[in-house]
Amino acid sequence: MSRCSISIGCLLLTMLAACSKKLDLPEVERDRKIALLGELVANEPIYFRAGQSVPVASNSNMTFELLAGLSVSISDDAGFYMSLTGKEDSLSPYLYTIPFYANSPVKEGKVYHVTAAHSELGTATIDVAVPDPFTASVASSTNAIYASDTTLAVDLLINDQPGAHYYVVEAVKQPMIIAGSFLHNSQWLIISENRFLYDSLKAAGVTLQKQFDTSFGSTYLRQSLYTSDANSENLKNNSSFNQFRRVLLTDQKFEGSAYNTRVYLSKSRYFPDSSAERGRILLQVKSVSKDYFDYLRAYELYSPGMDYSSAGGPVSFKSPVKNGMGIVGGVYKQQFIFVLDSWEF
Repeated sequence: MSRCSISIGCLLLTMLAACSKKLDLPEVERDRKIALLGELVANEPIYFRAGQSVPVASNSNMTFELLAGLSVSISDDAGFYMSLTGKEDSLSPYLYTIPFYANSPVKEGKVYHVTAAHSELGTATIDVAVPDPFTASVASSTNAIYASDTTLAVDLLINDQPGAHYYVVEAVKQPMIIAGSFLHNSQWLIISENRFLYDSLKAAGVTLQKQFDTSFGSTYLRQSLYTSDANSENLKNNSSFNQFRRVLLTDQKFEGSAYNTRVYLSKSRYFPDSSAERGRILLQVKSVSKDYFDYLRAYELYSPGMDYSSAGGPVSFKSPVKNGMGIVGGVYKQQFIFVLDSWEF
């Protein structure tokens, strides 16, 4: 199953794949490194992805390849140890990474030690601190025009605990298929396959007995957000009319108390013509580990449309993975569901 967090790690790929300008690279030896990418989310099964980096040097062929022969394990200080299963999935040919997973749920407040070993690339490690629980709620939601865009304005209440905490607000769209059927002559018929009959019976005023089955896709599409919160990291160097991939907050101004923040979900992409693109919006409020927050803050400052020139170079990502690259972030998550698309039956 894919995770929306995959897109965070895939920046390592998209930053290079999006380059169209020739770079003058130094004649230096650069080694490939193990890359660890993803999240450990409290109360969810262990899951993240791993691959290898591509050296940015003049003697590199800049070719992404799947890394074979990688072994990954996870442990904690209480004696827990587990070797993780790694198996290619449908995203591997595109992301050049392999998911590593286990059914064991991630526990809140734990520090996990992730170790990835390879015969040629050596051993990469990272300590992942999973935050303690917190609560959040949706205080209100309403349609609003913001930054000349049609949006859903959502007021979030975060109940912060004493101590330093780091929050990320993001939204993803999950495909949702609603299959309707109706009873006709003692048979259940699928509406989409019997549309003419269905519409004819409705037009004739026949009362139809209907039932609906809902299924959800395993891929996620990140949605754009606006924020007007002056305490957010986003607005330190950006306009409140900018769209963001995520909104980032520290509790420096509200430690140990309840805090209200408003985000605006752009609705311009929520009403597709194709039924296959319809779905539900998952608005997520995450308490994250500090190293993950720092990594995401650097990621948010990166502009996908930025060209590599003297006026603007690629952003520098400081990875907490020792002898490797990427990030595995610790997360405690609260999630809220909005359905903004419509289905006609």
